[in-house]
Amino acid sequence: MTGAVDQFVSDHAVLRFLERIYGVDVEAVRDQIRASTARGVEAGVILDDGTFSVVVAHVRFIVRDGRIVSAKPRGWRFRPKAKSR
Repeated sequence: MTGAVDQFVSDHAVLRFLERIYGVDVEAVRDQIRASTARGVEAGVILDDGTFSVVVAHVRFIVRDGRIVSAKPRGWRFRPKAKSR
């Protein structure tokens, strides 16, 4: 758009828009992700891998310090950062 001001739209605003306008039950989605990744996340925490991924169906969930922080297509390659000495 010519003359339009660049506007930043936060993830929070997008999430609330989906929730309030389209009726997406965000907590139900969160619960579904939590339930479907529980065993993989638990195993990763036990192994103390820090950052790792859990694949469920066609999604690769990225886990950092026991928290699911992202979701990528299954074919996406996970490359952990090299550990500093």
